[in-house]
Formats: sequence, structure tokens, C-alpha cells
Amino acid sequence: MHIKMKLRKYIRDYNMCIYKNMVFVLHKKCNASCAMCCFESNPESVERLDINRIRKYVIESKEISCITDVSFTGGEPFLEYRKLLDLCALAKDCGKRVRTITNGYWAASYNKALDRLSELKENGVVKLTVSHDNYHSKYVETECVNNVLKACNEIGLNCDVSLVKIKNEKIGDLIDKMAEDLNNIPVNIIPCLPVGGASKTFSLDDFDRKVTPGKTRCHYGSSFVVSYDGNIYPCCSQTIFDSVLNVGNFYDINLHSALYKLKNNSALYLLRNECMGDFVLWVKENTDIKIPSKVVNVCELCGLLFSPSNVIKTKKYIDERIGFLLSKRGVYGGSSF
Repeated sequence: MHIKMKLRKYIRDYNMCIYKNMVFVLHKKCNASCAMCCFESNPESVERLDINRIRKYVIESKEISCITDVSFTGGEPFLEYRKLLDLCALAKDCGKRVRTITNGYWAASYNKALDRLSELKENGVVKLTVSHDNYHSKYVETECVNNVLKACNEIGLNCDVSLVKIKNEKIGDLIDKMAEDLNNIPVNIIPCLPVGGASKTFSLDDFDRKVTPGKTRCHYGSSFVVSYDGNIYPCCSQTIFDSVLNVGNFYDINLHSALYKLKNNSALYLLRNECMGDFVLWVKENTDIKIPSKVVNVCELCGLLFSPSNVIKTKKYIDERIGFLLSKRGVYGGSSF
């Protein structure tokens, strides 16, 4: 077998079932304009995915058993609720579990929340994430969120709350306002990353940097993301959208081709298989890239190393290291990144 074919086959087989969750950022529009939003979503935003193209991807996923979940996010996906519901139903019909996210602006009453969430559950939604923090609360009443939480508890819909914060930000009062209705619903506290609106709103000292870069490792999920502009990314980190780690555009390639590119990208293979320590040391010794002494998490570091201006400086390391990793496993070949 040709060496390059061996390389591709090895990476493909190694990563056969990594990507289990297909995520669509339906649009950039949102009823809120949160200061820390990675997309800088707002009511005037018009960028969106073509719904017919989304449908083609979802239908194509029916024949791909390793994709078990389909997720819809935004922006605020509930701004176009009927389209969201139709896509959820399609994904369910294709044998997929469905996930979605909301800020809960629409749940002005408990009955409305109950009716809408019951309908979504019937159409395949198995998990709802509610975004609510000190930034969202400027646009969405916490009582609306509580209506959502009550309804989820009533119908047994799996739910969690996502709360973004900067360093030293007080969030106890907000959590107290939700406490009565949380009822075992987890609250995921997410450190704000210096991307999108946050990079313009906050100073460098506002970000909660406690992690030593060389000790980080990519704890990638099992998701790949189609952004509102069609670009396909290998995870849903806030920093990924400012990197060069997209593998193509869903208007140009079908789902099978997208998965092939994701599974055969040597940079992604490297991130999954190594701690960042050697990478960071090499960058410090061989480039002029400034690595901070502390980062928020591995995603901030990844965004820095794979930014458009820095990736040309790191490619030599990636090429050499991927060759070494594969040679240890008896496969020889160069980088496909």
C-alpha cells in the first residue's frame, strides 16, 4: 500500500468514531447583545445557514452511525422556532438525538415554556442548555429562565445552565435567583475567553488565567461544528472560529467529505494525542510567538498557536511531530495539514 494511503488509513481508522455530535450554528441573530459573546451576536445580525443545505447534511447523517447526535445553536435559535422544530423533527426521523440551546427570552410564562418544551421533546430534543449569566440577564429576565427550568423538571427533559464569568465577577446573587428551580439541574461555570466581544470589552487582567500552558492538553469533545458562515470546525470552543482549523465549507463539500477531512487532518491528530508541553517549549525556542505564563485554558493556547498569523510558524513542528508519532506505530508519511 502507498505510504500516503497508509497514513490516511491509519488516522481514519484511529479516529473512526470521534465525531458523534454534529452542531449547526443556525444564524448569528440574537435578541441580546451580550458584551462577552464570541460571535458578537445581536438583533441586527443577518448571517445564517441555508436551511435546505442543513437538511441535506442531516439526511446524509442517517447513513453514518457514528453520528448519534445533532445540535442546533445560534445566535438564539428560538428566534426562528418553527424552523428549529422542523429541523429537530428531521434529525429525530434520521435516528439522531437532538440538542439545542436558548437564553429563554421566549418563556414569559410557565405554561408557554411547558408547551414549547413538550413539543420539542416530542420531536427528538433530549438535552437543552440555557445560557444565563450577568450579561444575558441584562436582556432576559431570570424569571423566564426559571420558567424554562421548571418546565424541564416537569417533563423530565435533560437540562443544564451555562454561565460565563470573568475573574473576580460575583455570580452568587444570580444563582440564588435560580436556586429554587434548579432542582438538580447543573450549572456549568465557564471562564470567559478573550475572543469576540470579550476581547474588545475586557482588559487582559479581567480574564481568569490560572493554567500553565505547558501542562495543558486538548480535552476536545466529540463534536464538530458548522458555523453560521458554513465553515466546518473540529470542536465548539469559542476560540476555534478565529483559528485556521476549519476543514472546508459545507456549501462546497458533503458530509462524508467533511468527516474525511476532519479525520485525516494531522494538526487535529496531534492535538488529540499529545500534551501541549513539548509544543509550547518548541514554540518558545524556535519562534517569536509570545506564550503567556498563564492561560484561561487549553482553548486559549490552541487559538494562539493556530491563529492565521502564527500557524505558518508552527507548521514545522507539526510536520515533524506527526511523522514521529506515526513512525512509532509503524506508519510513515508526512503531514496532511
